[in-house]
Order: sequence, then C-alpha cells, then structure tokens
Amino acid sequence: MRRRRADRVIANLDDQSQQLGLSEANDALAHGPFAVFKCARPASPVVLPTANEEDQAFSDLLPDLDLLPDVVDFNDEQFVAALSAIDQVFDAQEQPYADEAQQCDQGLPLSGNPTDLFLTPYLNPYPDSMAHRDASLLLNNYKDHVIRLFSPLKYHRKTPWNILQLPCAMTTLAEITMGYKASYARASVFNGVMAISAFNLSASSTSTAKTYWNGVANSYRLQAHESLKASLEHEMSVQKKAKYKEMLMAILCMVTISAFSGATENTRAYLLDAERLIRLRGLTKPRISRKARLLHHHYAYIRLMHETTSPSCKNAAPFRITDWESDETNDDDGDLEHPWKREKSFDIGVHDLHLEIAGDFTKHTLYPDVYGIPESLMLLISQTTRLGNEREAMMASPSSPSSPSPAQFFRRARALERAICQWDDDDEPSSPSHSSSSSSSSSSSSSDSYYPPGTDTDAHPAAVAANRRALAHLVRAMRAALVVYFYRRVHDVASTAILQPSVARTIEHLERIQDEDDAMAAAAPGEYDGYTTGIVWPGFVAACEAEGEGLRGRFERWFEVQERKSGVPLFGKAAGVVRMVWGRRDGGGKKKNGGGAGCVSWVDVVREEGVALLCT
Repeated sequence: MRRRRADRVIANLDDQSQQLGLSEANDALAHGPFAVFKCARPASPVVLPTANEEDQAFSDLLPDLDLLPDVVDFNDEQFVAALSAIDQVFDAQEQPYADEAQQCDQGLPLSGNPTDLFLTPYLNPYPDSMAHRDASLLLNNYKDHVIRLFSPLKYHRKTPWNILQLPCAMTTLAEITMGYKASYARASVFNGVMAISAFNLSASSTSTAKTYWNGVANSYRLQAHESLKASLEHEMSVQKKAKYKEMLMAILCMVTISAFSGATENTRAYLLDAERLIRLRGLTKPRISRKARLLHHHYAYIRLMHETTSPSCKNAAPFRITDWESDETNDDDGDLEHPWKREKSFDIGVHDLHLEIAGDFTKHTLYPDVYGIPESLMLLISQTTRLGNEREAMMASPSSPSSPSPAQFFRRARALERAICQWDDDDEPSSPSHSSSSSSSSSSSSSDSYYPPGTDTDAHPAAVAANRRALAHLVRAMRAALVVYFYRRVHDVASTAILQPSVARTIEHLERIQDEDDAMAAAAPGEYDGYTTGIVWPGFVAACEAEGEGLRGRFERWFEVQERKSGVPLFGKAAGVVRMVWGRRDGGGKKKNGGGAGCVSWVDVVREEGVALLCT
C-alpha cells in the first residue's frame, strides 16, 4: 500500500511538472508533509564573475595588512594557480573513479542562482550501490578513536574536532542520506573525515583489510581534494559564499590526511592555502568567534611545528624577524626581558597568527584548549625558528639589507636564550609509582595549569588525573627539547656534548608519559585505551643529538611504540631521519657544503635529502 502511494505521488509530480510553462522555469512542486517529494526545474546557467570583478570583490574584503609584517604576498590568480601544485600528488589515472575526477576538472554546470551553486553537491564519489556504505563505521571510529590522536587532551570534549569537524561531517552525511545537497566545502570536510578514519583503520589492520581500507581512504582523499579545489575556485567568488569555518576545516582536514597517510610532501601547499584564507576572510572580521579562533590555533600549531623542521624551504619569508628596532633602544641585556613579560592586547594577540610579537597572551590564548600547551612555550619555539632562519640568512648573505648585523643577532640571541632558560614550572609532576597524598597534590597543582575545563563527564577520575600528569610531562619534554633546538638552530654547536643533559631530560619525560599510560592500563584493563597522543617534535629534535647506544636505544623504542600505538606514519618517517643523522655522524660526516666546523646535523640531512617532515 505504501509503495503504491509513493508511486502515485511521484506520477502526479511528473504529470504536473510537464504543465509548467517556460515563464515558470523557477517554479517548484512539492508533495508530502515535509516536501520530501520535490520536483523543480533547474535555473538557467550564468557566467561566473570575471577576473576583474573577482579582484574587486577580494579587495573589498582585504584589510589594511601593513601592521602585520608576516603576511604572505598573495593574489587571487596565484592562489588558484597554486592549487595545481597540489594536483601533482593526485594522478587521476592511478586513482579510482578517475572519470568523476576528470569531469570535475572540466567544470560543473552552474545555475543562475548563487544559492543554487552553494547548495550544489559534488559528484557522488561512489556508485549508488555502495555510496558511503562504511560511513557509519568510519564516523564512529573517528569519534571514538581518531579524535584522541589529534591532541594529548584525551578527555577534553571542546576541541575543534569534537565541536566543529565531527558535527559538520555527521550533518553532511545526514543531508546526503536524505537526498539533500551539501556545498563543496562541507563535502570536502565529510570526505576528509572519512579519509582520515579509513587511513587509521588501514594502519591498524592486516592483510586484506589493510588493502581494503587503504583503497577506501585514497578514494575519499581524492574526493576531499577535488571538493576543496572546487570550493576555493567557486565558493569564494559568488554572492553566497561557503561558510568560512567550513572552508578552513576542509583545508585543515587535508593537512591531517597528509599526516595520517604519510604523504607530507603537499602539506606546505595546504598550510599556505589555510593562511591565505584566514587572512582574507578570518582576521578581517570585526569580531572573531571562539570557534573560529579554535581553528586558527589548530592551523597555527601545525604551521609552527612544520616550520621548525623545514629549513629547506627557501621561501620562508613569514618566519623571519622583521622588528630589530626595539633592540637598538636597550642599553643592556636585562632590558630585553621586558617584551616577553609585557601583556599583549586582545587585538594584537588574536591577529598575531604565527606568534611573531613577543608578549604575554595567557589570558586569552586557546592553545591550552586545543593542545594543552602554554602559548608562552609556543612563542619561544616560534622565536627560535625565526632566529635560526636569520642566522642562515646572515651566513648566506651578510651584506643583504634584510640580514641583521652580528651585534643585532647576538643581542637577540642572548635575550631569547635567557627567556628559554627561565621558562619553567614550580614542581615536577609525580610518576605513577608515587602514591603519597602530598605527591598527588603536587602533581595535580602542576598539571592543572595545562588542562582546560570541559572534561568528559563519563571519564574515570583516575584516568583524567593520569592524563593530566602525562600532559605535564609532555610540556616539560617540549621545554627540554626547545633547549636542544635553540643551540642547534641558533648557535649550531660544534659538539653535541653540551646538549646531552637536555637530551636525557627529554626522553625521560617522554618515557614517563608511557609509564602513566601503562599504569592506568594495568589498573583498569579494558576501560583504558592505554595511549596518550605523543608529539613527534620533542622526540625528533632530541634524538638527533643523542650520543651513546643506551640513550639512542631509548629513543628508538619510543619511536617504535608511538608509531605502533598511534598508527601515524610521522613517527617512522622522523625516526628514519634520526638514523640518517646518527649514521653520518658516526662515520665522521661533516657538512657537505663545508659551512661551519660543527658536525653534521638534522638540518643538513633534511635540506640535502629534501625530506618533508611534519613533526606534530
């Protein structure tokens, strides 16, 4: 009976649609209490705005960026053209559904209503018989397992992945299932989330299942990329733009895909796209919402970590020091401490995307809400990266007007060194074996400063406490690694002996994170997943300087455990570079270019081998 009624409704729609005149081209017919049965004539196509019209639209959105010295010089033609560099990663002849990809490259027919373009779906990446048949499984895996791999905040439920990306993907799937259509940006977010989850399942599977999930992941990755490309080409130029947060989420999903797939060669291109979008549509808003700022911090963290290990990138103009004038007004080194402690205004702090301006933004930063890491530590990492780039520029072209004088460089280096050495916390977090009340109290007070509100109410209190202690150890590992990083990038020390105490402290704190996980897994078997997300950066920076079989063996084991438990290939890729550094150093290797008297370092290996690292 229900089938006959549905057939009758559809037949009536068909009959009535034939009676619509040409003047009624935009009319629509609908039957049913929720207009489920709907028939509409497509609107007449129109021509997209010309390049000059687009330039005018973009120029109206651009703010006065002269006050932001680290803005990349973009224009719209370069932005769209830059996408072709990403296309090289995706060979349509080697990917499934190549016909659909080719159709999208040729362009989709555009409707006469900008709203229709915004709601026009991307081509279905799968035949109807298998469309998103694994979507429910992949979404559940993303929600229950993958999100915890993005941040060491295991039980924090207000991260951008929990409150933005996952709801967007779920809503998009519901729209597709109900027959509605999603924008290119939303389709890209959905396909990106599916790809990330499928890559995670592939990493934890064996044999046939691994091959299957890898194929699913690559199919979704291709669709996410093509949808993003269409969004950047079309949904920024029409009157009805795609939502800013959805477009930014789509780009950040592609960055995450590169991490989970191990294909980090195209990471930088996506990060530059994200920066351009943020400066064009994000930082120009009179009021930037908290959710948008969460995404900005998500982007900035990945970008900063990427820049720390990318000395081979010649066009790293944003990561230089542009303000040397303030140093000239100080008569002694002590005065240089003031910029680090001076409070940043809210407006300056929000727009200081890459932490170029020294100052205290503790009251308003969202780094602890996303990664549990103090912004003051991220600021020191950013400043060290910039000063290291300045050193290389000064060595390469000392007479260049953009290069600092030796006096300027060493004055800034002393101030930064002092700030790094003085950055510390009150107490060391206690290890799992310390069970006294005083020790527990000390650990709690020490780790609470990193843990934001919004803890999962279903999580066991003991598990949350263990995660707090693990996070405190991670922060201390990063601080110890920062000392190593500073002396390598800024001073390029000739001997690694001076670095060994900081190297040992780094691996000690990283191992104590694993101790916390193992202790909780033993105390609550089956209720605790036994893994706190690690960050590649401290382990990589410190391991490259490790001397002796014992210390190196500890780093080897750490990399192996992290890659096995996370399923993220970034750990294995970083470990490969570490072994290359050890091998060349043990063989008496020197810098191939003859520059400097120091032993070979990871900076030399990464540059000479052209390795694209992402140490998040």
